[in-house]
Amino acid sequence: MPTLKGKAKAKNRKRKSADRRKKFEKYKKRMIAEIRLFDAPVLKEECLNIEYEAQSRPIIGDLGRILAVTDNGVGLAAPQIGRPKRIIALRPDGMGTDIYFMIHPEIVAHSEETRVGSEGCLSYPGIVTPIKRFKEITVEYLDREFNQQRKSFSDFIAVVIQHEVDHLDGICLVGDVWREKQ
Repeated sequence: MPTLKGKAKAKNRKRKSADRRKKFEKYKKRMIAEIRLFDAPVLKEECLNIEYEAQSRPIIGDLGRILAVTDNGVGLAAPQIGRPKRIIALRPDGMGTDIYFMIHPEIVAHSEETRVGSEGCLSYPGIVTPIKRFKEITVEYLDREFNQQRKSFSDFIAVVIQHEVDHLDGICLVGDVWREKQ
């Protein structure tokens, strides 16, 4: 095969770049299509615990891949991708690939102080509503290696965790507002 030079080389590079973008956009659409929307029955189920670490790996992989391709998703719970298990993924900055996982998260303490902020949900696209949440929480959970953790969170990340833990219990306050409007 002859070596491309000059304009032909640049044109070939642009074509390959465009092909990669198209391929990624198809992948992104396929991943986002996994998110259950509106009144999918799994969104109303109370989730089950994961029994052993190996059982969590495929769910963690799927949660991470799907959350990573969302444009501004900051959290995703396993039932939102059709898996009624107690696992959540968090991407506090809303972009990038720094994603954290909590297995069996349980809010064990919270502040008396609350805040009202606008919340949206990947399962209810386009719906944003004011929701009252605790300003600070303490969560016990297993990390992705099944090590027991206990950490305190405040402000934005505390709100995200509360929203995702609600999903594990079949609750979505954003969804409740959507249903009221129907």
